[in-house]
Amino acid sequence: MGNLIGGFWFVIIGIFLRSTAEGGFQQVAMKGALEGVKVKALMSRDVISVPSSLRIHQLVEDFYLTHTYITYPVIEGERITGIITLKQVKGIPRDQWMEKTVREVMMPLREEIMLDPDGEAVDALQKMIRTGEGRLPVVKDGKAMGMITRRDILNLLEIKTDLAE
Repeated sequence: MGNLIGGFWFVIIGIFLRSTAEGGFQQVAMKGALEGVKVKALMSRDVISVPSSLRIHQLVEDFYLTHTYITYPVIEGERITGIITLKQVKGIPRDQWMEKTVREVMMPLREEIMLDPDGEAVDALQKMIRTGEGRLPVVKDGKAMGMITRRDILNLLEIKTDLAE
């Protein structure tokens, strides 16, 4: 009976080690495929941004239901000041949509949600994973240059992986 239990533990440990090794290999392969790829090569340049003074009901009507993006950069003048996500809007009771503005709800622009157009795509993906955001603004000198999504990066990974086979 003791050998059976001991053997069972060896199987569990083996499965764990194999899983860890496969994960490490996938990380190395991903980094290799994205090496040298700049954010500006993958970002969308025609970005639809929203003014910070916009009321939430207008944001929903004029942006979420019209353009169907989940995240928008928020601007004041020509400078980006934050991002607004569908998740943030869903957190506001509907009876407050007429009075609340985007400025009151948005996620203020900070280093962990900004990307540099000359930054590496692999770093952008890691930042998305760390923050839990699937779409991040690309910013240069305080201005929104574009947006990049997790899907943009994963599409390139899929293409490079398929061509390498």
